[in-house]
Amino acid sequence: KKDLHNISIKKKKKKKKKKQEKTTNKPYFRSIMKALLEMIQKKNIEKIEMCATTSKVELQEIKENRHISKVD
Repeated sequence: KKDLHNISIKKKKKKKKKKQEKTTNKPYFRSIMKALLEMIQKKNIEKIEMCATTSKVELQEIKENRHISKVD
C-alpha cells in the first residue's frame, strides 16, 4: 500500500511541476501573441485603406468616362 501511495504522490508532483512550467511560459506567449495580433490588425487596416483608395480612384475614372462620353 505504501508503494502505491508513494507512486500516486510522485504522479501528483509531476503534474504540479508540469502546470508550473506551463504557467511560467505564459508571459512570453502572451507578448508574442500580442505582437502577432497587432501585426494582423495593422495589415487589416492597410487592406481597408487600400480598398478605400482604389474604390475612390475607380469612382473618379467612372465619372471622367461619363463626362467624356457626354461631351462627345
